[in-house]
Amino acid sequence: MLDAYLNQQATFTPAQRQEDGSVCTDNRGAVLYQEAQQIPCRRQRKEQEIITAEGQTIKVSWIYYCAREILVNDLLDGRRVQDAQDWVGLDGAVLGYKAVV
Repeated sequence: MLDAYLNQQATFTPAQRQEDGSVCTDNRGAVLYQEAQQIPCRRQRKEQEIITAEGQTIKVSWIYYCAREILVNDLLDGRRVQDAQDWVGLDGAVLGYKAVV
């Protein structure tokens, strides 16, 4: 269903995660990443302000819609995902995922 809508490509680099879902970091606190891969997506430029999980208000410029799950701290086109949400259809089923960077 989403194939026609997800007509662009993005470079997706998932963060390494521990079993509890928290990100893995090196000894300096930098997030560790897995290998990059190309995924289908829909990318829209949209300036907006969001409140992060840490309570900071930041300006973001891009929204990505993807069929695969995207989480905070993953990279899309080299930019860190600041917020990620389920993309839910009218019937309540998860269609995909929305990420802002």
